[in-house]
Amino acid sequence: MYQICRRGDKWYIRKAPDTIFNPTEYQMRQRIAFGEISRYVKEEFGKLHPYERALIIGELMRGKRFGRTPKLKKWQILAMQELGLTEEQVKEIEKLLLSVKI
Repeated sequence: MYQICRRGDKWYIRKAPDTIFNPTEYQMRQRIAFGEISRYVKEEFGKLHPYERALIIGELMRGKRFGRTPKLKKWQILAMQELGLTEEQVKEIEKLLLSVKI
């Protein structure tokens, strides 16, 4: 799947991120929170112009944190690709390497 993006005055086509259909745990949490706040705004303020609703939701969402998906280090990714290791095995190797006293 592809999407049309705009950066400044230029438009371009790029491959859509996989997280559109397979969101991370933290993206799901954020989407659920957004839906709950949106429902609250709709019930509390009634019918609003979409721009007004977006401003209110933006203010209510400000400062909320839902977590971060940890990224693997470059050497971990290379080890997984070159040696055929799993993520758990690579993390275990890292623990062993860090525990070595020199």
